Amino acid sequence: SGKYECKVENQYGTHTAEINIEVLPPPTTQQKLKDFDLSRGQEATITVTANGTPLPPCIWFHN
Repeated sequence: SGKYECKVENQYGTHTAEINIEVLPPPTTQQKLKDFDLSRGQEATITVTANGTPLPPCIWFHN
């Protein structure tokens, strides 16, 4: 993160172009997940809140 500048010059003068770059932090989740047991046929809802810019999708994988 920070301010960067490019300076060009020749015998006729100089010019500077500036840009600010912000490195965003990696995505996070708000809560820790806990293991639980289910019986066959039993349903469960697992909720996860993701944070990040841009907002990341939550993709579930099994095994």
